[in-house]
Amino acid sequence: MGIKNEQALNLFYQTVSLKSIGNLTQFIRTHMLEPTTMDAKIDELCQNFSELNNMHNLVLRAKRQIQLLSPIDKEGKKYEQSLEQKVSLELYRENLSAYFSSFKMQLLEIKLSELDIELTKNISQKQKQIYYKMH
Repeated sequence: MGIKNEQALNLFYQTVSLKSIGNLTQFIRTHMLEPTTMDAKIDELCQNFSELNNMHNLVLRAKRQIQLLSPIDKEGKKYEQSLEQKVSLELYRENLSAYFSSFKMQLLEIKLSELDIELTKNISQKQKQIYYKMH
């Protein structure tokens, strides 16, 4: 080329090389670094974060629903217990007349036995009186 100074010639070649490269960052990415899928990984991470965030919101919503529904569940169980107790008491009430009839029958049988004993005594006394009168 006609430049006698080697240092100047070296500088000239470096300048020409840089000028032909254009965008240094793009040159380094294209020729010196391995290709990456960083954009796809970032998109995947963003998608995963979005899904996790949605799941977290659903979990918080479910917890809130449980908090709101818990008293209703407790009251429902109390209502079911009261209803079972009511049915049981109604069954007792329906059988109450049969129970008292049975109880009354037992008392009447005892009274009948007592009257039978008393009648037997009276008959025995009357027989004695008749016997004494005859003798």
